[in-house]
Amino acid sequence: MKIKNRQDFLVAVTIAVVGLFVAVNFIFTPLQGWWAERQAQVRDLRAKVADGNQLIKREAGIRSHWDDMQANALPASTSQAEQQFLITGRRTAARRSRASCRNGKMTRRII
Repeated sequence: MKIKNRQDFLVAVTIAVVGLFVAVNFIFTPLQGWWAERQAQVRDLRAKVADGNQLIKREAGIRSHWDDMQANALPASTSQAEQQFLITGRRTAARRSRASCRNGKMTRRII
């Protein structure tokens, strides 16, 4: 091998090694990090879509529950809310203290 050819060969190998070093450290490594980040985002988005689909499936039940809560809510007026609370408390107390019949005997149930 002549010196000129050998020098050209070594220059080519050196350029190839430097190019490979640059490619690995400045191109492939950032791309790998970007790809991992993208995969994490896709995973999160898929989880959010699955949660959204579950909410859509449960929509009727959730709306029904919300309507019940609104229907049974206390009024906005404080005095009306207190009055409704007291009436409900009295009804509950009356229901719990009613006489019940056990084994043919009248007993008063106190809870």
